[in-house]
Amino acid sequence: MSHEDAPLSEVIPRIGIQTQSSVTRAFKKEFSKLSTQCLQEIKTIGNRYRFIKHLSKLKP
Repeated sequence: MSHEDAPLSEVIPRIGIQTQSSVTRAFKKEFSKLSTQCLQEIKTIGNRYRFIKHLSKLKP
């Protein structure tokens, strides 16, 4: 599951948690942002890394 792009609403029942709202509140309390915000940041960082890696392969 750690490499899926599944929404939280699909993952929560798989791990035995009954309500999404309890996970959302706990996540926001722990990280001061929503899980969707964190995922977007991770994707942005990954895209930047791939872009820089691509640029480093180009020869001047």
